[in-house]
Amino acid sequence: MSSSSGDARAPSSDRGSDGGGDDGGDSGRARVGRSAWGAWALLVAVGIAIVLVVPRSEWFQISFLPAAYADSDYELHWAASQALIRGQDPYDQETVAPFGAATGRTYTPFCAAFPLMVRLFALTGGKDVEHFEEGYRATRAINLGLLLVSVLLLAGVLRNATCGRASVHAAAALAAAAGLLAFNDGTWMALHYNQLNFLALAAVCGALCAAQRGRPGAEGALLAVAALAKTSPALLIVVAAMAGRWRTVRAAALTAVALGALSVAWNGWAAHVSWLAMVDRELGYVATLRPGFFNNSLHAWNLSPNGALSRAGNVAGWSSAIVRAAVWAVTVTVLATLWIAVRRSVTAGRSRADSGDAEARALAARILFAQYALGVCASVLVSSVTWSPHLSLAVVPALWFVQISWSGPAPHVKAWLLAGGLAYAMLCLPLGTFGTPWDVRRDVDLKLAACALLFLATWFLAADEPLNSPRHGGR
Repeated sequence: MSSSSGDARAPSSDRGSDGGGDDGGDSGRARVGRSAWGAWALLVAVGIAIVLVVPRSEWFQISFLPAAYADSDYELHWAASQALIRGQDPYDQETVAPFGAATGRTYTPFCAAFPLMVRLFALTGGKDVEHFEEGYRATRAINLGLLLVSVLLLAGVLRNATCGRASVHAAAALAAAAGLLAFNDGTWMALHYNQLNFLALAAVCGALCAAQRGRPGAEGALLAVAALAKTSPALLIVVAAMAGRWRTVRAAALTAVALGALSVAWNGWAAHVSWLAMVDRELGYVATLRPGFFNNSLHAWNLSPNGALSRAGNVAGWSSAIVRAAVWAVTVTVLATLWIAVRRSVTAGRSRADSGDAEARALAARILFAQYALGVCASVLVSSVTWSPHLSLAVVPALWFVQISWSGPAPHVKAWLLAGGLAYAMLCLPLGTFGTPWDVRRDVDLKLAACALLFLATWFLAADEPLNSPRHGGR
């Protein structure tokens, strides 16, 4: 399934080959994934449910409310872009504050985006506040387009991971991808905040699709874009290195260097020095509390282990060194566990690489799917900041669960599928479901627990050797 460098190959058009599988699993697939009538009925049902459910999301509603535009993350990115295009420091809050105040917002938090990404907001929002609302609407339209692209790419990922008799009908794949994203309230929170979440999502989905089709250069380039949009997808580049997919890693590094050089040429070196200082000051573990300034680590909505431990340490009076050590212990544990799972998946793929071209390519695609699912789950736990909008990326492991469940899994696997499904369902619920809009501590704690459960379910499912065998539903 891989070359000496570890780069995987994936299925492309070998859908007429025999994927194998037991009769029970194959009949289940025929009912759910392969039957044209059943697939189209599922797509129609999901579409109706989306139309009925999504408009009820408060975040979706205020995404189209002009009075709420100034309270979005678009506002702080736009304000930073105004400073940047004027040659000022976009990461100095005193410099950015007057631009933010012009939108009607009394306090504009710092912007954490890379300078090249900040510049994009000046392209949509113009050079003055008169174009602010117009820029918000233009960026929202772009983000909706990126969301649609993500759905289509995810449907392709699901179909790439199946072949022959196990092939999933396109309509069923589209229904699964659209439903998993649309019913996640974090998706619509991301739409309101209207910044770079959907760019990261589309880039990650595109990278996975490219990897499955044996295009490591495109995969690496897209992962670099995702990492510059949001830092947590950078862990997927680390996963590629763990798996020995060095062409992907090299492509990511070259793309990052090229985009970095473009950013320096466009925005100047001083902006990047300020950005690096901001990253060190604000985005590390246990960020220093500065009176009057926004603090990521202590914010009540930060559901990462760093957020939970920072808040607990602040209440208990722990020193920052103790809290930082505890956070790093979690990070090292997660990364070590991730490494074990990734290396095991590579070994499983190599042991079956001579089982036939079509089967080997299909197996490679499923292994890549599993590696991305593991990487996304781990990134949520090791990031210094995880907001609900970031959880739209959890669609990757959730869709992987769908692929397993539609392939007729072994009975003992179903318990972990159920656990993973319940964890994703918890991540989809709006903040305030178990508390109030003003007190989301219980919701945040439950979502953190769900992130941990999602990682465990993904790890155990990836570790289950029968899942890699065609005797269980063509897998």
